[in-house]
Amino acid sequence: MNRGKELVKNSLIITIGKIATQFISFFLLPLYTAMLSTDEYGMVDLFATYVQLLLPFFTLFIEQGAFRFLLNCDKDSEEEKGVISGSFWTIFLMMIVWSIGFTVFSPFIKNGYKQYMLYILLASALSSWALQIARGLKSVTVYTVGSFLTTAVALIFNVFFIVILKMGVKGMLIATVISNLVCYIYIHFKLQLSRYLKIAGWDLFNIKKMLQYSIPLIPNQVSVWVMNSSDRAIVNIFLNIGANGILAVSHKFAVIFSTIFSIFQLSWQEMGALHYFDSDRDIFFTVMFDRVIRFFSAVCICLIAIIPWIFGVLINESFYEAYDTIPLYLIGVLFNIMVGLLGVIYIALKKTFEIAKTTMLAACINIVIHVSLIRFLGLYAAALSTLISFFIVMVYRMADTKKYINIRYNYLLYFSILIITGIVSVLYYIPDSYLARSSSVLLAGVYSGYINKENLRDLMYMFFKRKAE
Repeated sequence: MNRGKELVKNSLIITIGKIATQFISFFLLPLYTAMLSTDEYGMVDLFATYVQLLLPFFTLFIEQGAFRFLLNCDKDSEEEKGVISGSFWTIFLMMIVWSIGFTVFSPFIKNGYKQYMLYILLASALSSWALQIARGLKSVTVYTVGSFLTTAVALIFNVFFIVILKMGVKGMLIATVISNLVCYIYIHFKLQLSRYLKIAGWDLFNIKKMLQYSIPLIPNQVSVWVMNSSDRAIVNIFLNIGANGILAVSHKFAVIFSTIFSIFQLSWQEMGALHYFDSDRDIFFTVMFDRVIRFFSAVCICLIAIIPWIFGVLINESFYEAYDTIPLYLIGVLFNIMVGLLGVIYIALKKTFEIAKTTMLAACINIVIHVSLIRFLGLYAAALSTLISFFIVMVYRMADTKKYINIRYNYLLYFSILIITGIVSVLYYIPDSYLARSSSVLLAGVYSGYINKENLRDLMYMFFKRKAE
């Protein structure tokens, strides 16, 4: 199968499960912001933030190593069985260690919901491992359904616990635990993973290789967490938990954008790692980068143009302050998309230390900028520090990856994207102006269509060709 078509096919399959549930979650914002106070919503978001930080330490990120090594394993080989079994028992051992540690230190933790943090980490470790195994086995449909179940079950139980049982924060945390367990159980039985999970599967050589790959990803993940999520922790310290709730709403719009890319990236990581060593890789990567940047730049610009029309409909008035920082976060995500595209080069070469090195400096800059400016700029400091951090990583990786691959960047295109994004952002901040909002949507639509002429043409060709067949 043509590499481009294979990438599109896998992305579309994943999209079916991902995009629907993410948009449902997004459109439940009116429910959450109406039923929860800013403090309660901020608490739930803060828990999710800390889970993202702790999970790589909880599992040693070995599930990422399992995914990467499974890509090069023959189906049903002893090596494949060793990777799956070894990674599972490693995570199982870490779960025991962390549970003992929590029991010892729990009396010193002053938080009424502390036990739910452990439950969420245990359930998330299992679901994260199962999802990566499904990816590594190239079971894209199983991965998609598993991801769908995680989000869908969480949404159903959130509504049940919040609206019917009035359980508030506690209900949302319990829903998170249940949804991750459902995901794990589904994938476990669907792929019959128990046939791999033998005690004799402890292959220390395989485990050592996976950990050599995965452990350097931990500081990288911490750095990514700093750039994506430390905003909440800093805001909670310097401002208050209510401000964190407002910030969480700002992030929701950027999360929608980021989710659209993450769907593509799941296929891109596999595709890039497998085809990096092809003879025409420079041409392939150059074309793919150009096409992807055109598409996601259009998404970013259109989102900035559309949000003024829908924000007041979706968000309760007590969260209106979130409106001001949304464009900065969206532009930051656009920079991070280039970072993600380039990251696959390091993954293909198994240079996970390089991935960590390129983000740790930016993470430090993020914290310094945020802490320095938060007393003067408030929530703007969070958005600005994130944007600058992603920009720094992007520039660094564009320069650093030239050692491994010759990608030709279309700088004229990038300049035009920045100009149009700037204009649409200025129109975004003109208050209650029908003319400004209409002009922004028109400009975004025309420009997006213009720079994506080839993407649209190829999609139409694929659609009509399949219909003719």
